[in-house]
Amino acid sequence: MQLIMRAYIERWKEVNTADTLEQSRASMELRWQQVNSIYLLASSMGITTREATEENEEIMRRWNKLKDLYEYRHMVKEQAEKGLKYEHRRKKQSGKDR
Repeated sequence: MQLIMRAYIERWKEVNTADTLEQSRASMELRWQQVNSIYLLASSMGITTREATEENEEIMRRWNKLKDLYEYRHMVKEQAEKGLKYEHRRKKQSGKDR
């Protein structure tokens, strides 16, 4: 019986490790979607109080700001990479990279 219990506990430790790893690899977009889904579900069920709603709205504003900053950073990075590729192509065509 004790061997069965140990095996059971070990399996759940492995599940917990896999869940933790999956959560740590989740993108900002996925996390945003998850938080938003939970909030909307609670709101639709009438679970939130006025104070909680005001607090959640502040949290949502913060998440929106983080999301906007993340998207802006990603856009700037993509533009910089495209610019570098374009600059490299121009140098190569003009023979300056030799």
